[in-house]
Amino acid sequence: MFVQRGQFRRSANFKTDLGELYENELQDIKKAIQSYEDASEWYKGDSATALSNKCALKAADLYCDDSIKDYTKAATTYERVAKESLNNSLAKWSLKEYFLKAILCRLADSNDYASANAVLQRFLQWDPSFQTTKEYELASKLIDAVKDGSSDDIALASKNFDKFSRLDGMKVRILNTIKSNVVAAPADIDEDFT
Repeated sequence: MFVQRGQFRRSANFKTDLGELYENELQDIKKAIQSYEDASEWYKGDSATALSNKCALKAADLYCDDSIKDYTKAATTYERVAKESLNNSLAKWSLKEYFLKAILCRLADSNDYASANAVLQRFLQWDPSFQTTKEYELASKLIDAVKDGSSDDIALASKNFDKFSRLDGMKVRILNTIKSNVVAAPADIDEDFT
């Protein structure tokens, strides 16, 4: 109703509240995601970029929920919000967090270290200062660990980062997924059977 009248912000406020209700009270993650995504689009229609990004990030975080695990959608959202935040001096300090979450999601999705590394290189082009951060160090070590098939290196890199900056529950779950995927991956067979 409000959208039809061009009252995007008011509609977005209601959709955000609805998303929080679905997420926190009803535990309906799929409907919460849809509500946050709708709110994000409507805030964007009202030129409220910060509020739009906030809702998009909530949706991305929920895509990482154990009941959904749509890491591709989450990674794409983190990357989009990061790109939109590049020229925003208030949001720029959050880039390293968005970059790290995107890399974690890329690795959890398929253990595709080559694609994760390509995304990491793109992030460095967007923000060269990222290379000096602990988040970059963790992302880089995780990509190498997945490439080498070493769950021990994943655990060590995670532990070292956790000493610097406490890993939240979502990141721990994603890291455990990455580690499980590495352990479950079949070893390359280098034998010659001829």
